[in-house]
Amino acid sequence: INSSRNAFVCLPPSIQQSSLLKTRLKIAYTISLTTTNEAYHEIHIHSTKLFLTKFISPVKSSCKKTFAYAVTTSGTTGRPKVIRVTEKSIIPNIKDLVAIFELSNNDKIAQLTPLTFDPSIIEIFISLSSASCLFITSNDLKNDPASLLTSIRRSRVTVIQSTPSVLMHRWSISTIFKDNRDLRIILLGGELLPDPEIFFNFKHNNCRFFNIYGISEVSCWASVTEIFPSSDKSDLGKLLSDTQFKVINENNEIVSDGEGELLIGSDTRICLLDNEKIEEIEAPVFRKTGDLVKIEKTGKISFVSRKNRMIKRLGHRINLQYLENHVNRLEIVKKSVAIFHPEKQTIHVFFTSKNEIKEDNLKEKLENEVLCCARELEAAYQPNGVYLIKSFDVNDHGKICFESLRKISENLKVSGEKVDVMGIFDQIWCNYLTKKNCGFISAGGSSIIALQMANEFSEITGIEWPELIGRLLKNETFESCRVYILRANSSFDRIENKVDQTIVKERPENSLENEKNIKLPKNSEKSLKVNENSILHENVDVNKVNNSIFKQYAEKADVNNLTSKTEREMEKNDWFWQKCRGRTIFNVKLQQTQIQYLNSLMDPMGI
Repeated sequence: INSSRNAFVCLPPSIQQSSLLKTRLKIAYTISLTTTNEAYHEIHIHSTKLFLTKFISPVKSSCKKTFAYAVTTSGTTGRPKVIRVTEKSIIPNIKDLVAIFELSNNDKIAQLTPLTFDPSIIEIFISLSSASCLFITSNDLKNDPASLLTSIRRSRVTVIQSTPSVLMHRWSISTIFKDNRDLRIILLGGELLPDPEIFFNFKHNNCRFFNIYGISEVSCWASVTEIFPSSDKSDLGKLLSDTQFKVINENNEIVSDGEGELLIGSDTRICLLDNEKIEEIEAPVFRKTGDLVKIEKTGKISFVSRKNRMIKRLGHRINLQYLENHVNRLEIVKKSVAIFHPEKQTIHVFFTSKNEIKEDNLKEKLENEVLCCARELEAAYQPNGVYLIKSFDVNDHGKICFESLRKISENLKVSGEKVDVMGIFDQIWCNYLTKKNCGFISAGGSSIIALQMANEFSEITGIEWPELIGRLLKNETFESCRVYILRANSSFDRIENKVDQTIVKERPENSLENEKNIKLPKNSEKSLKVNENSILHENVDVNKVNNSIFKQYAEKADVNNLTSKTEREMEKNDWFWQKCRGRTIFNVKLQQTQIQYLNSLMDPMGI
């Protein structure tokens, strides 16, 4: 391909036409034809039709630079980008790695990386450049870890490149080295390295581990370091040929000692992003990695976290990577991931265990142990929930799929027992005020500060605290507010338990008399009763009370005592029914007229 002065690209099926045009694609093998292209030739491979396709209207390129291939980014940090890679960018990588790994025609290199992810280029071309053998498998075999490992052993593979997530998702370290003396290089990249010690408990003496770092925007790798039991897993290692590192702060100033964002650049290893033109670019070109690092005066650079792992919670900027690292210290934890929801201000921690867990009581015990570990940190770091899972899903590039965890956490009910309510309030108080031994106003508080504190407290705990602002503005002390919170929190738990125990079944049609006999426990009537001097803020699961029942009673509710203005407002906003239909768990916060209206609806139900 290179000798013909052409370039190649392996495209994911999901790529959009607009991105396709950015690759300057002229000819491609495809599995289907569209109205915008035509086939030169048709071939059959394993009963699959492939068309050698000519694209009718490719974007003409004015670039004179020789490109080796094009790739697309995964899109995990935004819109996927098309990257055109020059020969001068990738060939130094290939030469360096062949030399560092001492590859020869005696080696057999596993090609396990998806072809749409640029490390696959490294696997293919270090094999071609060293005259070694390339071990290629089908997707079906890749999805069968046991059979794949058997095939790797039988084929006597010597070099494997993988992300840590995929490697540990497929096999345990002990399984990889069982009856396998041929494997001599394991190359890990694309993610933060786990604790190095776990790789050395079972390996044979001939096998070496390497941690490799880079970004697709400067394809493919930028630095490499060999891993030993005592290695610093965050060390980015030594630069590869024709590569430069630069660390900048938020003001785009170069940092020589401290933390900042890492940029990777080069005078010659230059790739083009989307519609960039080579003649418009001045060397050296630096690309942002999105990684926060720490650079020392000696030049050593250590990974800190992804930039998007920095969040703001409870008025504090915190690093989710720090929380994960703290949890990962536990002997039982294999890997942990923290998911943050900015709207709810909640953190959910998912983790996998080093040992297989089958019993539910043991699962709960491990979750509590991880939760206790997380509570050692300050309140802003404390998670709303901790969950043991069997394994992490990975995306097409072999990295942990954060989106799947986000979807899971969105459906989880936050447990009040797993939130250190008092620790959070203590932290918020200290964030805004300097004293605890006097009243809120005396300690420097104001109406604005009271509102900010109450809002933050409600967001992080997921609970409304209707009396808190009033108590603060009455100059009550920290201890007085603490007593109120403790009393209110225990009340919420009792009410929620009573409501959860009452399940109202579907009403047969025309049997309203049966419905009239359905009531909550008598001792809950008073606690759930809403009057003009209180605000209903308990969690109510409306799925457990059929909406048709509410509707029937709403139609018969006596609203004559309400003013016409209130009636019109309620009809206009359809307030109550929006709440019932729109949210399964909802917090009701009402003004006096709304309280009266809700009472009129709930009285016939005996609530």
